[in-house]
Amino acid sequence: MLLGHWGTTPGQNFIYTHLNRVIKKYDLDMIYVSGPGHGGPAVVSNTYLEGTYSEIYPDISRDVAGLKKLFTQFSFPGGIPSHASPECPGSIHEGGELGYSLSHAFGAVFDNPELIVACVIGDGEAETGPLATAWHSNKFLDPLNDGAVRFPTVWKRSLRLPSVSGSPRHARMINSYVMNKKAEIVRVYLPPDANCLLSVADHCLRSRHYVNVVIAGKHPAPQWLTMDAAVEHCTKGIGIWQWASNDHDEQPDAVMACAGDVPTLETLAAVSILREHLPDIRIRVINVVDLMKLQPSSEHPHGLSDPDFDGLFTQDKPIIFAFHGYPWLIHRLTYRRTNHPNLHVRGYKEEGTITTAFDMTVLNDLDRFHLVMDVIDRLAQTGSAGVYLKQQMQNKLIEHKRYIRRFGQDMPEVRNWQWSARGKAE
Repeated sequence: MLLGHWGTTPGQNFIYTHLNRVIKKYDLDMIYVSGPGHGGPAVVSNTYLEGTYSEIYPDISRDVAGLKKLFTQFSFPGGIPSHASPECPGSIHEGGELGYSLSHAFGAVFDNPELIVACVIGDGEAETGPLATAWHSNKFLDPLNDGAVRFPTVWKRSLRLPSVSGSPRHARMINSYVMNKKAEIVRVYLPPDANCLLSVADHCLRSRHYVNVVIAGKHPAPQWLTMDAAVEHCTKGIGIWQWASNDHDEQPDAVMACAGDVPTLETLAAVSILREHLPDIRIRVINVVDLMKLQPSSEHPHGLSDPDFDGLFTQDKPIIFAFHGYPWLIHRLTYRRTNHPNLHVRGYKEEGTITTAFDMTVLNDLDRFHLVMDVIDRLAQTGSAGVYLKQQMQNKLIEHKRYIRRFGQDMPEVRNWQWSARGKAE
C-alpha cells in the first residue's frame, strides 16, 4: 500500500530523475526542495534506487530482502514517515507547516552564487500566506552574488477551499490564532460526535458577523447523543453527561472533562475503566462543545458565571481535562476560576509521527490509560486498588507499543471499544 499523497509522487519521481541527469551531465551544485509535504514515497524510493539509502542504512539492502524491509517500515509505527523526514538520506531540514519551501529555496541561494535550488511547490502550500510572500523574493536576488532558484513544476492536484480539520496542526493553529481575536466575533466549537457536528454546523450557517471555528475529525467515530439530545447539548454549549456520570446523589470525587471528538472518546473509555475497577469512586463527566463557555461571562458573551462554573466543576475537586489542542489554552481561559489550582489538562504537546490514531493520543498522554492514572494519582482514597489499577494501565501501555510495532494497527480492545458502563444517552 502506498501511503502519503499519491498525486505528487509521479511528478516528483520525474523531476528527481531528470535533475540527477542534469547534475551528472553538467556537474552542477544543486539541492532539491520538496514542498508537497507527504511526497515521501518519491524521495525515499529515489534515494534507494540511486544507492544512497543503502549506504546509510546497510540493513535496507539492494535486494529482495532489502526491498521488503523498505516497504514494511514505510509509514508504519516504529518505521519512517510518509513525508520527507530527517531519516531520508540527504534531508537537511524538515519543515513543520505548509508554505515555507520557496522562502527556504531563496534563502539557500543568497550569497551562494554557484548553487541552484530546484523548488517543487505543492497545491496546498500554494494557498498559504508565507508562499504568497515568498514569490516576491526574486526581487532581492543579485545575479552576481547569488545563486538561482528554479521551479520545475507547480504540482496541482485540485482546487482547495479553507477546510475544517481535526488534525493537531490545524487545531493548534486555530486555537492559538483565533482565540486572540475579539470576543465579540470569535466562536470556537468542538462537537464530540456527528449529531453535534450537524447541530453546530446548522447554527453557524445561520449566524452572521461571527468568525465560527469548528474543529472535527474525518474518521469514523462513535455516536454518543441522539439528534434531539445533541441539539439540546450544543445549545447549552457545555454540560454534565449524566448517563456517563455516577455522582448523581453526592459530590463527585473527580471531574473528567473533555472537548473534542478524540478527547471525548478517550475520556469515556477511561471512565468505563474506572467505574469497572473502582466502583466506589464518584466521577462527573463534563463535555464542552462551546469552548468560550470556559471564560468568565465578563470576558465573553458565551462565558459561564462563576457560580455556574463552580456548580459544574466544583470548587475543590480534581479536574482532569482532555482537550483537542494545547493544554495552555484551557488554563488561559480558566485561570480566574475558583478551582483552577485543581485543573489538570491533557492535550497536544508537540508529540507525534506516522503512527496509529490511538498511539498519537498515547504520545501526548491523552489516552485512556494515562487519564485513568491521572485520576488515581489525585485520589488518595483509591488505596491499594488504585495502585494495582495504575500498574495495570502501565502494562497496557507497554502492550500497546509492542502490538502496533508488530501489526501496524491498534489493539482490538482499543479499535473495537464501545461504551458499556450502565447508562446511555437519550
